[in-house]
Amino acid sequence: DGDDGTALLPEGCAVCLGDFHGAARVRRPRGCRHVFHRGCLDRWASHGHHTCPLCRAPFLLPLPLPAS
Repeated sequence: DGDDGTALLPEGCAVCLGDFHGAARVRRPRGCRHVFHRGCLDRWASHGHHTCPLCRAPFLLPLPLPAS
């Protein structure tokens, strides 16, 4: 984490190899700590991949919301 309480991002996206910019929309899959551009990871998943592009950890499903 940064000194101002913000999370530090890696230098770039491993899918497109592009840098993260200040307002980049990113996604961190549950199951690992890697960070990707949101669109890049969505495209990766839309091609039938169910693992992290870097470490191949399986994507975990989001936690279910409690019933009201």
